[in-house]
Amino acid sequence: ELVKGYDIVLEQFRPGVMERLGLGYDALKAINPRLIYVSITGYGQTGPYKDRAGHDINYLALAGVASYTGRRDSGPLPLGIQLADVGGGSLHAVVGLLAAVIARQQSGVGQYLDVSMTDCSFSLNAMAGAGYLACGVEPEWESHVLNGGS
Repeated sequence: ELVKGYDIVLEQFRPGVMERLGLGYDALKAINPRLIYVSITGYGQTGPYKDRAGHDINYLALAGVASYTGRRDSGPLPLGIQLADVGGGSLHAVVGLLAAVIARQQSGVGQYLDVSMTDCSFSLNAMAGAGYLACGVEPEWESHVLNGGS
């Protein structure tokens, strides 16, 4: 009954959990067609890793970001923040959610958003990817823009 008055549902369970609880997108959309439903997971709702547990460092590693976050003398280092959770998951979810709100204002219909923290974290490679594609420069430890190339 509550979902009739809701605009948005955001969930972070592994794929299939909300459906087993009777709270999946299709069930709630039948009650409220204007509902925007956002699922944020480590690996998305489909694909070979969808059922795996994961943490921020796993998502960054698969996205390639962890390959150049370290020091020559000590090797790879974890970041001091949960970058994939925030920059990969939450940020992209909010952007998609705002776009869905605008689309709903025009169409009157909600939609489902599947946000994979691993997939979205890949976008964090923008500087390294551009350098490689434009100049063939491979990212390496202690040679990126933010530390002055020291």
